[in-house]
Amino acid sequence: MAMKTKAPTTLKAVNNRKEEKKVLLPEMVKTSIQNTKKEFPSSKPVIQNNAEFNRLITGDFSQVFSKQRSRLFRIFLSSTFSDFKVERNELYRRVFPTIKQRCAQLGYEFQVVDMRWGVSDTADTDHTADIMCMNEIERCIDLSAGLNFIYLIGNRYGYMYVPLEIDQDEFENILTVAREEKIENSNLIQKWFLLDQNSLPSKYVYVPITTYYKHFEEQSAEQQQEKKQWQTEEKSLLKALREAADKAHEKKKISYAQANKYFESITEREIRRGTMESNSSNVIGVVRDFLNPIVETPADAKFIDSAKNERISNAINQLKMHSSKVTPPAQFKRFLVPWKPGGLNLSKEQSHQQYIDEFCQFLSTTILQMIENTCKKLSNKTFSPFHEDLLHHGLFCQEKNQFFFGREELLSNVHARIETNRRNVSSPLAFIAESGCGKTSFMARLAQDLRVWYPTSAVFIRFLGTSAQSTNIELVIRSLCRQLKLVYGTDSDDDNEDEDDQSLTFASLVRIFHERLKLLSRKRLKILRKKSIPKPLFILLDAIDQFENTSKFSFQFDSWLLRYLPRDVHIFISFIPTIERFNIKDLFLQFIRNDESTLFTIPSLRSIDCENIIRSSLQAHHRQLSSEQYKYLLTTVEHNSKPLYLKLLIDIARTWTSFQDQSLQVTLSLPETIENAVEQLFSRLENRHGKEFIQYSLAYLVYGLNGISENELEDCLSINDIVLNEIYAYHDPPIPNAVHIPSLLCQSLLYSIKEYLSQKRIHDKHILSFYHRKFSEATTKRYEHLRKQCHEHLIEIYGNDQTTYKRTITLKKRNNMIINDADRLISSQMTNQLNTRKLIALPYHCLEFGFEKDHLLRTMCLFNLNFLSCQLKSLGHTIFVDSIRHCLRMRPNWTDLRCLYHAIWSIDGDMIENMDVALIISEQILGFIDDKKTSQFYKKTNELNISQDLEKLLVECRKYCSEHDDCFRSLYAGFPQETDALAWSFSPVTHILYHNEFYCLVILDGTDKVNGKDPSSLIQTYTVAVINLQTGKVDKIYLDETFDKIWNGYITKNGNKVYLFGAKDMKIFNSRTGDMLSERSLSFDNKTFCNKAYCFTSNEEQLILANEWRLIALDQTDEDLTIRSGRIPVKNVSFEIKNTAYIDVSLRCIGANDEYVLCLIFDECNQALITLWSLNEHVEMLLMRFAFLYLETTSSYLFDFPLNNNEILYLATIDGYICTFDLIKIKSNTKVQTFTKNDTLISQMYILPDEELDRLVCLANDQIAISTKTYIALFDRKNLSTILQKISINKSRNDWNMIIQDDDHQHVLITIDSTYQFITIYRQDQTSNLNQMKINFRSNVQDLKLIQTTTMLNNDEKKKVYVLILLDDETIQLLEINQLSQASLQPNGLFTKIQNYNIGEKLIVTREYDSPYPLVMCPSNKSFHTVQSLESLNKLNIEFIALLDNDQYYIILTSDKLVYSYSVHNLNELLFEYDLKTKSTLKCFSLKTYHSNLIIFMFMDVFIVLQLKYDNIETKFHVQSEQILSIPNRNVEYSLKFIPNKKFLILEQSLNLTSNESLSDLRVFTCNEQMKISPINESITYMKSKISKSGKIIAFMTYIPAFTGSELWIAYEGNILHARLPSTLAELDVRSDFHSWMRHSLALYNQTAEKYSLSIDVTSLAIQSPNDSCLASGADDGSIILWFFTNNPTYEVLESIHNEEITGLQFDPNTKRLFSSSLDRTLAIWSPTTLLHVLHTHVPINRIHLFVSSNVLLAQGRFWGFDRLMMFYIDNNIRPTQTISKTTLNKESKSTTIMEASEVASWAL
Repeated sequence: MAMKTKAPTTLKAVNNRKEEKKVLLPEMVKTSIQNTKKEFPSSKPVIQNNAEFNRLITGDFSQVFSKQRSRLFRIFLSSTFSDFKVERNELYRRVFPTIKQRCAQLGYEFQVVDMRWGVSDTADTDHTADIMCMNEIERCIDLSAGLNFIYLIGNRYGYMYVPLEIDQDEFENILTVAREEKIENSNLIQKWFLLDQNSLPSKYVYVPITTYYKHFEEQSAEQQQEKKQWQTEEKSLLKALREAADKAHEKKKISYAQANKYFESITEREIRRGTMESNSSNVIGVVRDFLNPIVETPADAKFIDSAKNERISNAINQLKMHSSKVTPPAQFKRFLVPWKPGGLNLSKEQSHQQYIDEFCQFLSTTILQMIENTCKKLSNKTFSPFHEDLLHHGLFCQEKNQFFFGREELLSNVHARIETNRRNVSSPLAFIAESGCGKTSFMARLAQDLRVWYPTSAVFIRFLGTSAQSTNIELVIRSLCRQLKLVYGTDSDDDNEDEDDQSLTFASLVRIFHERLKLLSRKRLKILRKKSIPKPLFILLDAIDQFENTSKFSFQFDSWLLRYLPRDVHIFISFIPTIERFNIKDLFLQFIRNDESTLFTIPSLRSIDCENIIRSSLQAHHRQLSSEQYKYLLTTVEHNSKPLYLKLLIDIARTWTSFQDQSLQVTLSLPETIENAVEQLFSRLENRHGKEFIQYSLAYLVYGLNGISENELEDCLSINDIVLNEIYAYHDPPIPNAVHIPSLLCQSLLYSIKEYLSQKRIHDKHILSFYHRKFSEATTKRYEHLRKQCHEHLIEIYGNDQTTYKRTITLKKRNNMIINDADRLISSQMTNQLNTRKLIALPYHCLEFGFEKDHLLRTMCLFNLNFLSCQLKSLGHTIFVDSIRHCLRMRPNWTDLRCLYHAIWSIDGDMIENMDVALIISEQILGFIDDKKTSQFYKKTNELNISQDLEKLLVECRKYCSEHDDCFRSLYAGFPQETDALAWSFSPVTHILYHNEFYCLVILDGTDKVNGKDPSSLIQTYTVAVINLQTGKVDKIYLDETFDKIWNGYITKNGNKVYLFGAKDMKIFNSRTGDMLSERSLSFDNKTFCNKAYCFTSNEEQLILANEWRLIALDQTDEDLTIRSGRIPVKNVSFEIKNTAYIDVSLRCIGANDEYVLCLIFDECNQALITLWSLNEHVEMLLMRFAFLYLETTSSYLFDFPLNNNEILYLATIDGYICTFDLIKIKSNTKVQTFTKNDTLISQMYILPDEELDRLVCLANDQIAISTKTYIALFDRKNLSTILQKISINKSRNDWNMIIQDDDHQHVLITIDSTYQFITIYRQDQTSNLNQMKINFRSNVQDLKLIQTTTMLNNDEKKKVYVLILLDDETIQLLEINQLSQASLQPNGLFTKIQNYNIGEKLIVTREYDSPYPLVMCPSNKSFHTVQSLESLNKLNIEFIALLDNDQYYIILTSDKLVYSYSVHNLNELLFEYDLKTKSTLKCFSLKTYHSNLIIFMFMDVFIVLQLKYDNIETKFHVQSEQILSIPNRNVEYSLKFIPNKKFLILEQSLNLTSNESLSDLRVFTCNEQMKISPINESITYMKSKISKSGKIIAFMTYIPAFTGSELWIAYEGNILHARLPSTLAELDVRSDFHSWMRHSLALYNQTAEKYSLSIDVTSLAIQSPNDSCLASGADDGSIILWFFTNNPTYEVLESIHNEEITGLQFDPNTKRLFSSSLDRTLAIWSPTTLLHVLHTHVPINRIHLFVSSNVLLAQGRFWGFDRLMMFYIDNNIRPTQTISKTTLNKESKSTTIMEASEVASWAL
C-alpha cells in the first residue's frame, strides 16, 4: 500500500471518524429484547442524593443512610378470620398467580403476607400474634417498592386480643376494681397475668398457654382436649378483664385510651397501622356489606357479629368510615351483597358468584395498575448495582457499631501501627480470630474510628459474603477499582481502562487495581492531581473466609494483594485461621514473608466489656435481670467470652422473668458452648413448630444459593409433601384441589429466629440467611441428610416457568386423602433477563445435587438458547462465560460443552446491551460449531450415554434465525473451530517488538530498512498494534511518514501506553485510541541518539536509554524535568568500537527499588564493558558507580540475572567460564578496571571445559541454563560446580527458549531449527525426563516467545505456558504448550483448509489441504446442505478443479498438467482429456472457465486458452481452438475477469512493488464473436495527472467493469477513474457535474485534501446492476461511499461501521442491497444507505460473493494459515434494527470544482 498518513495528531478527521464509530455502533445495531420485553425502559442509574453518595464512596458513616431500593412487592393482607375465607381462597386461586407472573415479567417479586390463611384457628401459645402482625406490617411498608397493604372489612369486627404486657399501675388498678366489683372469674386475671420485674419498667405479663396446659403445643389427643379447655377458660378470662377495664374507666382509674385497647380488635389495629397517612397511597381497601343480614344459625354468626353488641357495631361502622376516608378513591371499593342464610355460597347463589367475580376483577386490575405505575416511576430512580452495594455495606457497618464495646487496646495498637506505616514502607494488616470472636464488629468500629483519627481520609469497607457483589474476590476488586476511580480519578494512561469491561480477565482487573492504588503516592499525586483529595486511603475487607467455594484466587494473596503498599494506602483484612483445607493464616504469612507483626489477634472480651454489652443489650429491649440472674449469666460467660456466645446467652436471658420459680418454670440453665446454644435453639424450634417443618426450613436456608428468599421458602415447603403432611394433619387445605404452606407458619418461624438472620439484596431479591457462620455450620451438620432433597426442591421451583405447578399429594393423616394434580400455588420462575436469581441458581443447584440432575442442567440451562441468551443479557459477558467455565470444571468430560464454550467465549460484550442477544448467540454458535463434526462426536461417544444436546441447540439456533426478519445466519461453520492448543491467531504481523505477561506489541506492516551507513536494522512501519494476550483483542496505532522508522517499543504494564523509539525521537501513544500523548527529541552533542537499548524501572516512573557512548534517564511522571545523562567510558585501547553497527548494548535496572541501572556494552571482539549507574543520587546527571572491562570473549546472550535477585549478574565466556558479580557490594570506582578470567577481582569458575557456550538463562527455582552446540546444562546457581541435568538438543537448532511452569515446576524447552521450518518441544514427564516432540509449520518460524499467563479460553485459573509464535506468512498465534501437537495445528471442519476453490452459477467446488479429493456444495437457505465428496477422483492427484457450462461439467487440472472433464452427474465417464506438459514448464497458478466452452489456464509465462465443442454423437468434448498468449514473467500471480458484455478480458497483474504491494497494472484483451482473444499491447495509464508526481499513473488499486457498456471504474489511491474500452483508445468520460475523477477522501471529509496531507486508498469497488446507476467505493480506513449517477448526481457517506480495510463490496441486483466486508472481521448489509445488519465473524474477510438465486453470501477469509469459506443466508425481509441517527453527507455537485477536460486516460503508445 502507499504511504499512510493517519497520524491522529495531524488528521483530526480520521480520528473523528474512529470516535464516531465507537459511539454509533451500538445504536445502529440496537434491537428489541426478545421473549420478555422491558415495558418500562429504565434510564441510566441516577444519584438522587449526591451528598449521601459522596459520604458512601469516601466511607463517612457518621450519618444515617437512606434505605436500599426494593424490587419486591410485599403485601400484608388484613381481614377477619372466618368470614373472608371464600374471598381469600379466590385471591390465592384466581388473582395472585397472575400478579406473580406479571411481576416476574417486570423483574419484581410478589409476596403476600397473610397471617390467617390456611390455618384452622388463630391461637398461639405465647400470645404474640398481635405483635407478629404489627411487625409484619412494618416489614411490608419497609421492604415493598409500592403497594404494601390490602384490607377486607365485612360485618365482623374480629378477634379482640388483650395486650401481651400491661403497665403495673394500670393492671393493679384494673385488678383492684375487679375485686371491689366482685367481677366473675376475676381470679383468672390474677392467674394469667404475673408481674415481671425483669421488664423495664415492670409490667404484668400474659403468661404462655403452656404454663398451665403442658401438652398444648404437641400433636396429640391430649393437645386436643387441652385446646378445648383453654378456649373455655380464655373466654371467661377476656370477659372478666374487659368488664374490669370498663369499670375502672368509669371510676376514672384508667384513661379512655387505656380502656379502649382491651376492646380493639387486631384487625382494626392492623388497618389503622397500614392506612396511616404516610402510607395511604400504598393501600387497597375493600368493604363488603350484606344487605339485611339475619343471624339465625352458627354458620350465619361466622359472617355477622351479633347486633346485640352495640359497642362492636359502632366499632365496625367507625372503622369502615375511617377506611373510606384515608384510602384513595381509585383504590377503594364497597360491595353490597345480598344476604343468604349461611353466608356466601358460590355454587348456589349467582349473585354471590357475580360478587366474587367483581371482587377478583377489581383487586386484580387495581393491583396490576399500582404495580405497573410503581415500576414506571422507579425506572427513572434506579440506583446502580455499585451504589446499592455501597449502601448495603454502609448500613451494615452502622448496624454493627450499635452494640460495640471494648477492644480499646487493640484499636490503640492499630492506630500506632498505622502511624508507623505512614513513615515507612507498609504491608497489609490482618486480623484473625476464631469464628464468633467479633471480627466483623471490630472491623465496623475500626472503619468508624479511622474517620475520627484521620478526618480527611477515605475508608472503603466490604463485609464479604453479605451481598451479591462481595461473594468472590473478582467482584470485590472490580468494585474497589470503580470506587478508586470515583474518589481519585485516573492517570492519563488509565482513562480508557474500564473496570466494568466484562472482557477483562482477573489478572487484568488486579493490574488496574494496583495501578490505581499507586496513584496515591505523593510524588505522582503532586503531578496528576492539583486539588485536595481524601488521604490516606483505608481499605477494609472483612471475612475473606466468606468467599464462595468457587471464588478464584481468594486465598492466593499474591494474585490480588500488594505485599508492599504505596504511600498513604493501608489495607486491612480479617479471617478465621483455618477453613476446610486452607490454613489461611499460614498462607498469609507466606505471602507477607513471615512478618508476624502484620497479624493482630482479636482478643476475648474482658469482664467489663461483657457487663457493658449485657446492660446495653437488655436496655435496648427494655429488659433487666435480678442480681442472682445477672451473676449467673456473668459466671457462665467467663469461661467463653466470645461475642457470639455472649449474644446467644443474652437472647436466652431476655426471656427470663422475675416470677420464674420451681413450681412454674424451668430452671435457669445455659448452654456451655456456642454449638450447644445453637443446638438447643434448633431443638426448641422443632418442638414448637414441628420437626419436619423446622428441619426443612432451616436446611433450605443453608442449601439455598447465598440463602433463600421468603417466597422461595414458601414455595419449597409447598412442594414438600413430607412437610405438608405434618402441617395438614388435623385439618384439610383451605382451597379444593390446591395445597400451599400457610404464610403464618413461615412468618412465625422467621419471627422466632429473626435475631439470627441477616437480610441482603442478592440478584435483585431479598435473601435471608444466617448472619453467622456458626449457625450455618450447625445447620449443615444437623440436617446434612436433607441436602440432596433441598437442592432437588430448589431445582423444581426454579425450573417451574409455567403459571401453575401441579402434583398429586396424599395426606396420610387425613385418611390418606388424595388430591390429584394439586396446585401448589407457587411462583412462576420465568426465564427472562430480569430473573437473575434463576439464571444463576438453577445451574448451581443442578451441579450441587449431583450427576442425577445433569440432564436438567444440560437441557434447561447449558444447551438452551433462551436460557443462554437471558444469562448473557442479565449477567454480562464475564459472569456468563465464567458460569460455563465453572460447569466445565465440575464436568470436565463434557466435550460438547467445551465446544460450546469455545464458540461463545469471544462474543463481543459491548454488543449485547442493545441487540437481540439470542440472535447474537445463534449466529455465533452456528458459525463456530460444525454440524458434521458434532454428529461424528456424538457417534463416537454413544457409549458414554451423553444426550445430543448440542445438535438440538444447533437446530434451535437455526429455527430462531429463520423466524426473524433480521436474520443473517451462518449456513456453514465459518469461524475457528476448537483446535486444542490455539488461544488466538491474528494476521498480518511482521515483527514482535515487546511482550509482557498480559500484552504483546507488534508491527503489522514492517519492512527492515538500512539507516545510512549503519547497517543496523530500523523497521519502517505505518501500523503497530497492541494485542491482549488473554483475550486476543487488538488495538492499532497508525503512524505518519514523519515517524515511520522505529527500532523498538514498549507497553506499560497496564497496557495503556505504548512507547515507540525512532531514529531521532521517541513518541508515546494511547494504546486504546491511538492518539499520540507526547514526544521527545533525543540528541546530545549534536548527535542523534537511537537504536541500541532501553529499560524501565519497575514502577515505570523512569525510562533509561543507552547507546554505545551515552546513557540517559527520562522521568515519566514529569515531562518538564531535565533529561539526566552520563557518558560511558568506552575510550579504551583494549575496547574495539570502530564500527558501531556491531556493538551490542544491554540495560537492566537493579536494586530493591531499582535505584541503579546496569549497562553492558559488547564490542566488535565480544569483550564486555560493565558499568553501574545511580539513578537517585544527583539531579542533573547520572553518576557512575563503577566500570569493569572484561577482556574475554563473551556475548550479549551470555549474561542474565536470577528471577528473585536482580543484584547478582552472571556472565559467561564462550570458552566455558562463568563470572558472578554481586553488583551492590562491589566497591565504587569510577575508573575503568580491566580483568580477565585469570584475575581474582571477580568470582569466576570453569564450568564447561572444552565446550563452546552460546547462551545463558536464569530460570526459576534458582537454576541456570547454559547451552552449547549439542546440549543444554542446568546448574543450581548456589553450586555451579555440579550439573543438575543435561538436555541433548539438535545441532542444527537456531535458537532455544526455556521456562519453568509455576504450577508444577516442570521444565519446558523449545528449540527452533536452523531452517526455521519446525520447532522441537521438550516437556518434562513424571520421571523428570524431557520428552521431545517435533512440530512443523506450513510457514517458517520467524520469532518465538515463551509466556506464562492465563487466557479467557482457559477452563481454570492457573497460569499456563504458552508459546507466542510469528510465522513467515505474517500470522501470529498464541499456543498452549501442554496441548500443542502436530495434529492440533489444523482447524477442524469442512471448508476450513482451502487450497483453492471455484465458484460456479450454483455450486462451489473446493480443493482442501490434506484431502485427496475435492468437495462440492450447493449453497441454499436450507438448514442442511448437501456436501458431496468426489472420492472417486482421489487418484487423479488434482491440483485445480472448476465448473463449466452452467455447472454441468467439472474441469480438472492435475499436478502432471493433465486436463480432464467429467459430467457433474456421472463421474465414471471421462468426457475430455488434454495434455499441457509441453505448453509450459512453469507453475500453473489458476484455472478459469467462461461462457459454456472457454477454459483459460494461467501459467507464470503463458495463458493457454482452450475453446471446447461438445460432440453429441460421441458424447465427448473436442478442442475447437487453442490459443497461447505470452505474458511477462514477474514471478507473481495474476487474475483474469470477463466484463459483462463478454467483449473484453481484463488481466490484473500485481506489480510486486515494495512501496505498495496492492498496486497492479491492467492489461486488456479483446474477444470477438468466435471467442478469439487478442491482446492490446499496452496497459492502461492515466496521463497528465495532478494526482501523481510523475504526471502518469501506471498502476491501480482495483477495478470494476460497468454493465451497460465497455467501461471500467478504476481506483488509484483515494481516487476513482472512469475509462471506456475501445479497441485502440480509452478516453476519460468527463461528466459536467462531477470531477474528472471522484476523490473518495474529498467526499469523506468535505474539504480539499491534498495527497500528502491525507492518503486514503480505495480498496474495493462495486457497481449496481443492471443500469450502472450507483457505484460503491470502499477504502482502507473502513469508509464506504455511494456515488449516484442521476440527473442531479450526489454521493453519500455511509455510517462508520467498519474500522479496517474494506475487502469486498457487492450489490444484490434483486433487492438493491449492498454487502460489505472488512479485515476487521465484520460483514454488513445496507439498503443501500441504511444499515440493516452487522455480523462479527472473528475471521478477517478477504472477499465476498453473492449467490443471488439462493440469497447466500459466500465469504472467504484466512485463519491459522489456511483459507476458509463461510456461507451466510440473508433473509429478503431483513430490516433495520432501529431508526439510525444519520451522520451521512448528501452533497450536491455544485460544491465541487470542474477539472479540465484535456486530461485523458489512454493506452500509452
